[in-house]
Amino acid sequence: MSHEQTHEHLKDALLLAALPHVAFDGWSMTALDAGAADAGFTKQSLLHAFPDGVGDAIAHWSDWADRKAVQAMQADDVAHLKTHQRVAMGVWARLEAMGKWREAARKATAWLAAPRHAPLATRLAYRTCDAIWRAAGDVSTDFNFYTKRALLGGVVLSTTLY
Repeated sequence: MSHEQTHEHLKDALLLAALPHVAFDGWSMTALDAGAADAGFTKQSLLHAFPDGVGDAIAHWSDWADRKAVQAMQADDVAHLKTHQRVAMGVWARLEAMGKWREAARKATAWLAAPRHAPLATRLAYRTCDAIWRAAGDVSTDFNFYTKRALLGGVVLSTTLY
């Protein structure tokens, strides 16, 4: 296992341990500290995994959910599905991955909605849409590349909010 994979596993473990605390403490260093303690990690490990704190943790949660969506899309035989069905499958798989922690999702959405977090929110939304479209087999590089992601962004945002 490479250093990068080991670091990702550390971040996954810290994140998953912190998510139950987010429901009570919100996306805060208090919740992250409690999760690290539950998982048996030191404060140093937490700061190494998420050096920018809450923003890094939320970004990693988004990445984690994107990876779960792509894994689900690749695990099933999607070759027979139409493109819009594959995309819908990706959105659904992402929602299912986050579903266990609905309150954390609600609080992450609220945190990202703050104007000062708009650049991060935009970057995460784009990464999600791009990951789903690529897993669905999209190889476009023209104007369609951007319109597909913009349209999917609206779907991902509205379904996540709902």
